[in-house]
Amino acid sequence: MIMQAHEPEMGLTFEKVWAMFQESDRRMQKMAEEADRRQKEVDRRQKEVDR
Repeated sequence: MIMQAHEPEMGLTFEKVWAMFQESDRRMQKMAEEADRRQKEVDRRQKEVDR
């Protein structure tokens, strides 16, 4: 017996894929915010060093 991917209990559904994209987007946004925060800190420290 061959299971089909379109069977919700065994495969991916649109809703599952959409949720994965949303979670991925949320994680990427969080990483971008952290990178921005770190860059601002580096910039601040560099200004202190330049003085």
